[in-house]
Amino acid sequence: MSTKSGTIDLLGIDKSGNLIVIEIKRDKLPREVIAQAIDYASDISTWTTDKFSEICSGYIGKNLEDFISESFPDLEIENFNINNTQRIALVGFSIESSLERMIQWLSDNFNVNINAVILNYVKTGSGDELLAKTSILSDEREQEIITKKRKFQIPMSNEPGEYGIDLLKKYLTGYLSVNKIVNQRIKDVLLPALL
Repeated sequence: MSTKSGTIDLLGIDKSGNLIVIEIKRDKLPREVIAQAIDYASDISTWTTDKFSEICSGYIGKNLEDFISESFPDLEIENFNINNTQRIALVGFSIESSLERMIQWLSDNFNVNINAVILNYVKTGSGDELLAKTSILSDEREQEIITKKRKFQIPMSNEPGEYGIDLLKKYLTGYLSVNKIVNQRIKDVLLPALL
């Protein structure tokens, strides 16, 4: 799929709704690949849910909501926020030491969710083929970065509010302008049906 600066090798989505830019190199991962992947991630960070749904339909023939429901059956779709943050995965068969150092520095100091996966292909004497992977950051460290990226949440209150009609209208308009699947359902289906 194309971005303003080129074509992403693969674009994925995780069960938290984060988009994953996957850049694959057939040999060594050069240090320059980090700029390419960050460029792609910065572009997709501005994409709307509608754009992702269109891309999803074009590539797999399913709308985004159906794809997410099938891919993550235990997920409550109403609480699913798409594209709050982006992840980057660089895949190759070896890595330049400078790139490894940059990945560590970005994740440790700025919680940038970027990782490299190094693949090792081995053919045994008996003819078995094995593919092993090594990640620069551990799965635990990646999960820690994802958790830190989550937006803060305002605690809910059981106290009734006293809002005027104008303020309620303002809050509802603000809520519906956020690109979430539930908000789109309310805006596109429920409200027209009620009106």
